[in-house]
Amino acid sequence: MLRYDWYCWGANSHGQLGLGDDQDRIKPTLMYRGSISDRMMGGGGHSVLVTEEKTYSWGWNNEGQLGAGSIHDNANIEHSITSSMMDVSCGWAHTAMCDSNGSLFTCGDDSFGQSGTHQGEVPPKKRTFKRKTDVPFRSTVLCLVPMDKKIKRVACGLRHTLVITEEGRVFGTGDNKCGQLGLSNIDRVHSMMEIPDLSRHTITHVDCGYRHSAFIDHSSTVHLVGDNRYGQRGGDDTMVSLHLSIAKVSCAWNSTLLLSADGGVYSVGRNHLGQLGLGDDSDRSTITRVSQLNERVKDIAAGSEHVLCLTEDGRVVVWGWGEHGQLGLGDTLDRSTPQFVEITQPPARANLRPRVHGDGELARALCSAFPPTPSTVDLKLVRHFRGSAELAEGELAGALGSDDPVGRECVSSSIHFVPSHRAEARAHGMALRSSINQLLRSDGKSKGRKKMRSVEDVMMVPADLRPKDAVGYNMMLSSADSLDASSSN
Repeated sequence: MLRYDWYCWGANSHGQLGLGDDQDRIKPTLMYRGSISDRMMGGGGHSVLVTEEKTYSWGWNNEGQLGAGSIHDNANIEHSITSSMMDVSCGWAHTAMCDSNGSLFTCGDDSFGQSGTHQGEVPPKKRTFKRKTDVPFRSTVLCLVPMDKKIKRVACGLRHTLVITEEGRVFGTGDNKCGQLGLSNIDRVHSMMEIPDLSRHTITHVDCGYRHSAFIDHSSTVHLVGDNRYGQRGGDDTMVSLHLSIAKVSCAWNSTLLLSADGGVYSVGRNHLGQLGLGDDSDRSTITRVSQLNERVKDIAAGSEHVLCLTEDGRVVVWGWGEHGQLGLGDTLDRSTPQFVEITQPPARANLRPRVHGDGELARALCSAFPPTPSTVDLKLVRHFRGSAELAEGELAGALGSDDPVGRECVSSSIHFVPSHRAEARAHGMALRSSINQLLRSDGKSKGRKKMRSVEDVMMVPADLRPKDAVGYNMMLSSADSLDASSSN
C-alpha cells in the first residue's frame, strides 16, 4: 500500500501533536506515515486520527475528551479508542463522531450540554465541585447520543455541537448564548434539537467557531448564525444567507473563511492578528477576497486564529497568528498575508513504515543501560520515538554512543535495536527475546524481574516475530512472565 507522510507543527503544551513530548514545533515535523484516506482533527488541545480500521486520540484530556476512560493527557499516538468513524470533530474539551451506521457518539465536557447525552436535569451554569472526580457532566468514554435520525456529519464549536442527518436536516446541542445553534430564546440545549430555520434547506456542510456556526446547502448558499461581535457572520441578520457558489466554509474563533467553487478564498470577521490574510489588522464585516493569494485553492482549514490552505498544485499556504509556531514558518511571528510553508521530505527509506497500525512497524525501541555485570541489570524503555525508524535510530545512536545502532549490542548485553523493515525483523527480534530471557535467568534474576514489572508500557512488535500470526501484536512489558510467554509462542 502506498504510504503518505503526515506532518505537524504549532502549539504542543498538552502533547496534541502526538510527538511524545510537550514542546511546540515551529517547522513541519514528520509525525507518522499513513494512508491518504486517513483523517486528522484538532480541538482546544487534543487531536483525533481516523484510519481505515481504527480511531486514535491524544493530547489534552482534562474532561475526558480523548474518550480513553481517564482524564490523563497522552502525548503519543498509540491507543485506539474505537473502530473507524465516518466523521469526527473536536471542540474545546469535547469530541463528537458518527459511524457508518449513522450513530452519534460523544465524550468529554458536557457542562453546557454540548455532548448531548445529559437527558435529565440541565447542567448548572457554574461548577461548584471541589474535585475533578466530582464533576458529573462529562464522560471519559464514548457515549451513544440518543437520536432517531442517522447522522452523516458532525461539527464542534467551543461548547456546542451541530450534526447533519442523511436527509440534510440539522440538529444542535450545547451553548446557545449567542445563537450559535440557530435557535431563538434559549441559552442552552442539553439534548439534540432540530434547527427550524434551516428545515427548508438541504444542508450538506457545517462548521463551528467560538460562538458562531456556518452551513452550506445543496445550492452552495452559505448560512451563518451566532456571535457577530467582529462581523464574522458577514451581515446583521440573525441568520445571514450569502448567495455565493461556496464549496467549503471553515470557522475560526471569531472569523470565517470561505472557499469558492472557482478556487478563490474569502474571509470576514476579526483580524487583529492578520487572520483574514488581507495585509492589515482591521476587522471586516463584509466578505472580502484574499487578493494576495493568486493560486487556485482546493481545501481550507481555520485554526483558532490562523489559516491553512492547500493549493491545487499541492502547496500549503498559511497566515494569521504564529505565536506558537502554528504557521510552520520557522518562527513565532504573525503574518497578515499568505505565506508558503516549506516542507522538507525525509530521505527515502524503504523501511519507513506508519507508526500507528501495528502491522509490522516499530512503535518503540527497547534497549538496555547495563553496568558491566549482569547482577546489576537495569532494563528500561528508551523514550517513545516518534515519526520513523530513521529518527529512532538516530536518537538511539546518541544514547548508545554509536552511529549505527541497528544490530549493535547494547553496552554489555546482546539486546538489539529492532528495525522496522521485515527483512531483519525476525533475526533482531529473536535476539532481543533471547537476550532478555537470558539476562533474567542470570545472577541478577530477581532484580531483573522486579525492574521489568515496574515497566508499564506497550511495545509494538513486528508481526514477523510470531511466524504463525500474520498480524502485529502488543507485547506488554509489565512483567518478565509476559516475555517468557511470548517467546514460547
